[in-house]
Amino acid sequence: MEMGATVIQVIAALVVTLALVFACAYALRRFGAVGVGGGQVIKVLSAASVGSRERVLLLEVHGRQLLVGVTSNSVTPLHTFDTDTPSVAAPAADFRSILKGLSRQP
Repeated sequence: MEMGATVIQVIAALVVTLALVFACAYALRRFGAVGVGGGQVIKVLSAASVGSRERVLLLEVHGRQLLVGVTSNSVTPLHTFDTDTPSVAAPAADFRSILKGLSRQP
């Protein structure tokens, strides 16, 4: 009987520990994750790979759009767009919305 009580205590401790880990992860995601929502100063509008480790990024920083080249060793500003430059078009609709649109048509 002593062994059964020990096993139950170990399982209960494991369940409580896992519940605590999940509760902390939820709290961090819900309340403490700075920069995940609308509070970001730097937004990546678009990205294109131009090599195995090279990319070109279109960034928005404080309302201005910047084109930068990113390699494994450096970040190089390529161009700064004027404020009247239109922003990047909205991404194409996802598969779910395309199917919904097709199912509504007669």
